[in-house]
Amino acid sequence: MLWERHDFSMNFLKRSWNYFVFIRWLLIFLFLVMLIAAAGGDLWLDEIISVSFAVAADSPADVFTSFRSDNNHLLNTLYLYLVKGYDSFIVFRLLSILCGLGTLVLAGWAARRDWGDGAALLTTVLIGSSYPLVLYFSEARGYAGAIFFSLLCYYILGFLLANRYFADSNQSSVINPVINPVINPAINDAGNTAGNTGGNMVIAYALFWLSSISGILFHPTFAIVAFSLALWSVFDFIASGQERDSSSKLTSSKLAFPKSAFPKSAFRNILLLHLPVLAFLGFWYFYYLRSMVIAGGPVYGLEQVVGRGCSMLTGLPDSPIWHGLSMAIVAVVTLTGVLCLRKTGDSRWVFFISAIFLAPAAMILVTRPQFIYFRYFLVSFPFVLMLGAYLAWRAISGIQSENGETEVNFGSAVPGWWLPLLIIGCLVFGQISNIHTLIKLGRGSYGSAIRYILEKSPRDSLVVVGSDHDFRNGLVFSFHAPRIPGSERLRFISGNEGFREAPDWFIAHSQSMDYQPFSQLQIANGGIYSLEVQYPFSGVSGWRWFIYRRVRQLAP
Repeated sequence: MLWERHDFSMNFLKRSWNYFVFIRWLLIFLFLVMLIAAAGGDLWLDEIISVSFAVAADSPADVFTSFRSDNNHLLNTLYLYLVKGYDSFIVFRLLSILCGLGTLVLAGWAARRDWGDGAALLTTVLIGSSYPLVLYFSEARGYAGAIFFSLLCYYILGFLLANRYFADSNQSSVINPVINPVINPAINDAGNTAGNTGGNMVIAYALFWLSSISGILFHPTFAIVAFSLALWSVFDFIASGQERDSSSKLTSSKLAFPKSAFPKSAFRNILLLHLPVLAFLGFWYFYYLRSMVIAGGPVYGLEQVVGRGCSMLTGLPDSPIWHGLSMAIVAVVTLTGVLCLRKTGDSRWVFFISAIFLAPAAMILVTRPQFIYFRYFLVSFPFVLMLGAYLAWRAISGIQSENGETEVNFGSAVPGWWLPLLIIGCLVFGQISNIHTLIKLGRGSYGSAIRYILEKSPRDSLVVVGSDHDFRNGLVFSFHAPRIPGSERLRFISGNEGFREAPDWFIAHSQSMDYQPFSQLQIANGGIYSLEVQYPFSGVSGWRWFIYRRVRQLAP
């Protein structure tokens, strides 16, 4: 069979409390505090668009029917609709924070179940300190929800496959490991419930379906994980078939196909688990995604997007010089982890290679998107980090497997067992540095900029403001301005076809961290403007604002 059969009845939750578990939960608490701090800044454009959908909706149904935009991450927008009366940035981002917390917990549980306490601790460290994940776990958008449900579905399917539900025909009613802690804590030594296993099966399937559909409705890139989970199930079923009555692990790359090894009932169970999810994904494509309006944005090449995503994952600088090294590191970690899993007969290697490489590549080939960003592959990020934690713990602890038995010899796997710890320490340092910048600068300081304009303008007079981008800056300005006392004196005017009147202030913006603003600008129908102050941002989400004040109006 594919990996050693253990008691996967979730009794691991009742194991003795050890220092690994204590440290892991302490880290989860610290990372939660960090998430809340990262969620404290101003909302940026994409979040504001989501809030505007929620405000415009007259009913929950409107969220699903009236706003066919790529910025409408439906379940996140539905949440914003439910809390729009609070008008609090931290409340708007609370669902993402909770999904981030849930992801940390689930990833640790899955790693502990599969690889032990040490791997769970390292998984928590890598995911909890990952700058791109912290960024989107603290942002009022749907990526955090998609990631959480990706981990939940992976977690559920891991239990089903570990109990060989799809390999043994006599397991047709045994699904209890997934939901025993909730509905039936009475578990015998064989891992079976003392109660109604048929009811457990229904609940487990329903939980998987509901989680998958929720992931899709949070963000359609959940499809990467959905297809990878289905591929994992099918491969595990085929590979387990040839060793159905054997305790040895799969070591050969050549699979035989004896008919007796493939019970029809087990294959029907696979179809029953995955076909509803894939069918819903197809329905959702034709109902919603096909007619979805792409709002647009900066255009990047695929190589630049992949390089930037890998730099985010590794904590290396986000520049073309470092992109090649970042991609090499991610490729080496993924392929090495996959090979190690395959060597030990763990069919998870199929899921990881698909979720990290194959499914994202297929998505690009099939959809051929005009706009592509690294965040479209965020659902794959936790699985790269889980593989990294698995490899590091394997090297640190000296995990060896002989005759189906696992031995842990601390430090015996490689002479420099401390090297993985050093590498992880360097990676975490780079990530924490980026997270510190995120907490300090946020996604922009738009409220502070508007407040500065008001403070520096004559009292009791109309203040006219223009900008270099009506849509981006106009929407951000109109969202944040009403929250500032005295904003009724402000008027934002369009400059798409030139200003019909000279604005008193001019806002320029840039997403580039290297851009150097001009000290003075000459604007048609406006005059000469001098740079007064600039407001930075942490990068990725948001932009810098440069506040110019009119110093001289040109003669007509």
